[in-house]
Amino acid sequence: MLPRISSSSEIYGPVSAGPLEGVPIAGILGDQQAALVGQACFEPGQAKNTYGTGCFLLLNTGTRAVRSGTGC
Repeated sequence: MLPRISSSSEIYGPVSAGPLEGVPIAGILGDQQAALVGQACFEPGQAKNTYGTGCFLLLNTGTRAVRSGTGC
């Protein structure tokens, strides 16, 4: 009943109709991550706040994960 768990960077399948028919859909972004890309926060250190059902601060950390120093 549930969809399969997938990576955010894999080929899901081709567009089935319209001018992009046959072009592979090869990536997805979630709500807050898409907002970070939409605001062109492409460089490490750039950040974006989103407000909606919650308040989130997203920070581009570049190619390395940054772990919390407080254990949270």
